[in-house]
Parts: sequence; structure tokens; C-alpha cells
Amino acid sequence: MNVSNLQVIISIILAIIPVIIWLRILFKSEEKQKTAIFWIFTGGALSVVAILALQLLWKRFPVLDIYSLIERSIENVNLSHLGVFVAVGVIEEIGKHYAVKYADKKVINIETVKDSINLSLVAALGFAFAENIYYFYNIWTYYGLSQLFFPFVFRSVFTTAGHMIFSGIFGYFYGIAKFAKPITEQKVYIGKISKVREAVEKSPYLKYEQLFRKKTIFYGLLAAMVIHAVFNFMLQLNMVLYVVVYIIFFFALVMYLTRRKAAKLMYNVNFQRPSTLGKEDEEVILEFIGMHYKAKNYNKVIEISERFLKRSPDNNTAKIFLSKAYDKLKIRKVLDALKLFTKKAEFEAKPEEKKDVEKDVKGVVEEFIEQSYVNENYKDCVEICKNILKREPENEFAKQYLTKSFSKLKKQKFGEAVTDLFEKEEEEKVEREEIYKEK
Repeated sequence: MNVSNLQVIISIILAIIPVIIWLRILFKSEEKQKTAIFWIFTGGALSVVAILALQLLWKRFPVLDIYSLIERSIENVNLSHLGVFVAVGVIEEIGKHYAVKYADKKVINIETVKDSINLSLVAALGFAFAENIYYFYNIWTYYGLSQLFFPFVFRSVFTTAGHMIFSGIFGYFYGIAKFAKPITEQKVYIGKISKVREAVEKSPYLKYEQLFRKKTIFYGLLAAMVIHAVFNFMLQLNMVLYVVVYIIFFFALVMYLTRRKAAKLMYNVNFQRPSTLGKEDEEVILEFIGMHYKAKNYNKVIEISERFLKRSPDNNTAKIFLSKAYDKLKIRKVLDALKLFTKKAEFEAKPEEKKDVEKDVKGVVEEFIEQSYVNENYKDCVEICKNILKREPENEFAKQYLTKSFSKLKKQKFGEAVTDLFEKEEEEKVEREEIYKEK
């Protein structure tokens, strides 16, 4: 075996290591999708070959080279680089996306928005795998084995995560576009698209659902392209720290999108359970739910939607309202926790209430506060300390525990809110099994 072949083999091994790790992290519970994962991964990897073939074509026919055309047309170097990166992003994201789209038609039927995101992540892993082989081989060949460690770590973690982010964002929009009908129906009941829909529906050539689907796909490509271009641009300027923060933020966003209840809904089940409500009654109730949703009364939306779904268990619009209301409450919980960080541990002492706490009672109360603090019941600590300080404003023990407990309460509330936001649930699979059992 010659040196060149050995380099290729080792480059393949190095490129497959992060793929195995990422797949284990993201898809360890997706046993039923192994076939789809394999084919989409392969399609993502082959999209690199298609892009390389396109670049070879440009070398043979320079007049067709988009990258060179952009560089010649824009005098400012930074803008020229940004323009090239935008073009790169478009070509790469379309290549990865078609691997998912083809698999959706031929290999697996995407049933939820979460499925669309997850399979887009797989296509991105395939693309990153093939691209990493190319980079690892070239770095080893031109700069030596000793120069391979940092590129291996960075590309395995951040560049691979970057490709997953770009495709994951596009996959989210693709999922929304695929289930355009139920999603647009939900929007009608909150008054977001009624006038636009009414105008479009008058056209004999185009339905609003089709327009929404095309518009959503375009927005997905645009979002992935911009995020991709900014990532490449920061790398070009060697802004490594900014790249790391950028990747962490958007990766957290993609993970959140996969964990939203609205992303896990099965919109197109084959077996629909019958409704015990009339069509007109359903529309009236959905308008009522939409009114509360628009007013941000999410607890009321949940309450009415759950009662409605007992009578009409497969009404997609009610399911969307219910899941989105849960998602909105999670966001509100995080925002409330962040607001808590801006507050100080304050109490208000009323003159008429100022009096000493009896010594025996005081000892019991202080012991209770200490025990509550140890048991992490910080909310109780705060309330009790505030009540003591209303009556005895100079009580140093209560002041100390009020400050300590309030600080801990802030962190506790924020931690709970973030954990709830990213909680991994598999409710859509339970729902799917229940539906098919009934069938």
C-alpha cells in the first residue's frame, strides 16, 4: 500500500469518528429509522461529489464559474468574499436538502416537523463526512500530519455542527412547508392570513396553501444561506471565538426546534378517528380558541383545546393550538426567569407592623428557614424572610437568608425553565401507537 492510499484510508477513519459520535448523541433512540438514516447520510455525502463535479465543470468552462464572476464583479474584497460564501451556501444547502426530499418520497414518509429536522441533520452529517475527508487528506498532504490535530478537532466539532445547523434550519422550514394545510388553517383562526388568503383563493391558478409552501421553502433556504455565509465569513477573518459562540447559539436553537411540541405533531395520519361535533360547532370553538391564543391566554387555550380534542381527537387545528400554547408557556417561563435576574431581594416594612418576634418562635422560624434552604425550597425561604422583615426590619438573620435564597431562587427558576424548554419528549410516538392500536 502506497503512502497516498494510506492517507486516504486514515482520512476516512478520522472523518467517520465525529459522525459516529454525533449520530449516537442525536439519534440513539431512532432504531426504526436506521434505513432512512443510512440512505440520507449517503445522499448528503454524494452531494459533495456533485458540487466538486460542478467546480470541475467551471474549471473547464470558466465563463460558467459563479465564484469567479462574483469576485470580478465586486471590487470590495470583504463583500466579494461574502458574495462567494452566499453562493457556496446556496449550492451546498440545496444539495443537502435534495437528499432529504428524495428520501421523503422514496425511503421514508416524513410525518412530523421533527422528522424533517432530524433527517436534515443526517444529510448534513453525510456532507460533513465527505468534506472532512477532502480537507483532512489535503492538510496532511500539504502541511504534514503534525498540522492535522487542530483542524481535526475544529472541523469535527464546530464545522460539522455548523453544517447540521444550516441543514436543520432548512429542514424546519421544509417540515412547515410539507404540512402547510393544517398550519395555514390554524393561522386563519388567529386572523393572520385571512385577507391574503381570500385574495389568493380568487385565483384559479394558485391556492394559498401552495403559495405558503413555496414561500416557506424560500425562507428556509434564505435563512440557511445567510447563517452559512456569516459562518464562512467569520472563519475567513479568523474570528474563531465568535464562530464558537455563533455555533453554540444556533445549535441550541436547532435542538429547541426539535423539542417543541408543535414540531412533534403527526399532521397526516392515515386513520382519522371520527368527531362527535358538527362542522359548524367545531369552527365556532376553533374561532374561540383562536381568540384566546391571539390574546396570549395560553392556559385557556390549553384548557379548551384539551376538552375539544376529547370530542374531535384528530382535529389538526386544535392539536396545533394546544402544542403551540404549551411551547409559548415554556418561552414565557424562561422570560419570567430572566426578568427575575433583574430584581433585587427587597422587602417592605410597614410601621404599624414593626414589633419583635417572640424569642421561642424566632428560634423555630430560623431553624425552619435553615432547613428549607438546605432542602432547596428557596421560594419558601424568601417569603418567610420577607414576612419576618416586615415585622422586624433589622433582623440580620432574615436579611442574610433573604439575599442568599433569592440569589439561589433566580438560578433555580432559570435552570428549570431552560430544562423545560429543551426537555426531550416522545409524545408523538405514543400518540402514533395509540392511533394505530385503535385502527
